[in-house]
Amino acid sequence: MVWLLHYHITITHLRVKLDYKNRGPHYIIERVNQVASRLELSSQFGIQNVFLTRLLKCYYRPCAT
Repeated sequence: MVWLLHYHITITHLRVKLDYKNRGPHYIIERVNQVASRLELSSQFGIQNVFLTRLLKCYYRPCAT
């Protein structure tokens, strides 16, 4: 699972500074090539599902304490 960095995703509200820095977590469906991966996105995003790997960040599940 990975986080999708929000730098290239447009948002509808005015407070960009208060917006989340990452979207997700999402599953990687396949590696398209060395620099791109296809993600499993919900239909609410309304964007294509292939992203550069430099825009993805590993997701670590929080530890149960």
